[in-house]
Amino acid sequence: MKRILIGAAVLGALVVGGLWIAWPKTASSDTIVSMAKRGASETEMLKTASENHPYRLNAADVIKLKTAGVPSTVIVEMLHNTAKN
Repeated sequence: MKRILIGAAVLGALVVGGLWIAWPKTASSDTIVSMAKRGASETEMLKTASENHPYRLNAADVIKLKTAGVPSTVIVEMLHNTAKN
C-alpha cells in the first residue's frame, strides 16, 4: 500500500511538473508596464506584445497600461492578440 501511495505521489508530481513546463509562456500586461517604466522603446514593446500572446486584458488592464505610459499602438496590439484567442 505504501508503494502505491508513493508511486501515485511521484506520478502526480511528474504530471503537474510536465504541465507546468509545457504551459505556454506569455508576457502579461505587467511585463509591458515594467518595460514602459524602464524606458523601453515602442518598437521593443510592440515586438514583445506581438510575440507573446494570448493576453487576457480587461478594462482595468487597459487603464493600467495607459497610466503607465504604454503607447496606444502597443495596447491595440495586445487587444488584437486578446481577440484572436
